[in-house]
Amino acid sequence: ALKYLGALPRLRELDLSCNSISNIPRGSIPDTAFPRLQTLHLGAQTPKLQVQALAQLSKLPALRALRIPANAIRMIDANKLPHTPFKSLGLLDLSSNNIEMEDDIMALAVCPVLQKVVLWGNPLARLAPLDMGNEVPLLGSPHAMLVLRKPENLKKPPLRHLYAHPLPAMVHTQAPNLSTLTANSEAVEAAFNKVSQGVLEAGFTGKDASGGATKVKQEESFPVEEEEDDGSFFLTGVK
Repeated sequence: ALKYLGALPRLRELDLSCNSISNIPRGSIPDTAFPRLQTLHLGAQTPKLQVQALAQLSKLPALRALRIPANAIRMIDANKLPHTPFKSLGLLDLSSNNIEMEDDIMALAVCPVLQKVVLWGNPLARLAPLDMGNEVPLLGSPHAMLVLRKPENLKKPPLRHLYAHPLPAMVHTQAPNLSTLTANSEAVEAAFNKVSQGVLEAGFTGKDASGGATKVKQEESFPVEEEEDDGSFFLTGVK
């Protein structure tokens, strides 16, 4: 799937949370892939996303925000990353993982423009003294702050553990102007909302936790005038 999605030249945000992406093998993301991708969501994978996948993700040239919560990550090994990883990354969401000590993420100190590392829900954050504050500097980093407390007004949508089949190969040829793609449980809840002029909707097959297949729908007309809610997964992007 990543091979085809990486060929979308205008894709800026990609949400593949709650899928089955456990690893990203070396060479599976070409150097020319995802030229404009700024935000990537890979939270709550089943099986869990392996930390080795960061080596491939760190090469994405325009990536500014990487969200990988709830993946049982224990540490980030500097030996598994490029010499200067994540050259554009400003936000790394590691919430609800298994990080116990700051030493376990010291490899991030070399990220040149990193600003925030979200750590609430990790043992490190839970054991931090209450008087420490919500944010503390990451040792060795010129800019990065560790975010230890979850904002009170932040609401997290429930995860329903729905799994997508591999995305169809046609995506990169039939939807070349796609800029935002969501293929997770949130997309199912929002299934097919009314969209404005110039928005492309393209459905694909999926499975729920019990193995039942969702319905398939392909919609390529511009614009989509009516609301529907048929339980399908959808890819949504602005032309």
